[in-house]
Amino acid sequence: MTVQERKSAYFRPDPGSPLSPREVQIIEAMVSGLKPAQIATALNLSVKTVSTYRQRIMDKTGAVTDCQLGVIAEAVLRRTREYHSEVEAARAKLVQNEIGKPQGEQKEPKQYGCPVCKQSGCECTW
Repeated sequence: MTVQERKSAYFRPDPGSPLSPREVQIIEAMVSGLKPAQIATALNLSVKTVSTYRQRIMDKTGAVTDCQLGVIAEAVLRRTREYHSEVEAARAKLVQNEIGKPQGEQKEPKQYGCPVCKQSGCECTW
């Protein structure tokens, strides 16, 4: 095994590992029809970096061809959108429940003072 083969095997991501937020951005841009140079310009990256992200996405998803990558990318984006909509719905429900709750008794904050007489600013010789 050559040094290059060992390096590429070491840095290759595991299939099935989750995509990073940047990789999801790259997928979104690819699905919208942008070319690597256009994606690079839009995200302030080099074309080589976009190609590296694309290869990592293919490694993680198990896609071999561009067609497979497109089908997988659509599924990933659909799942990501569904997840975000579920999170937003849960967040809205939580906010609604917090607003609708009756305010209970307000407890006064504890006053910490002298450990002997429990007063602040006391004259004890503690």
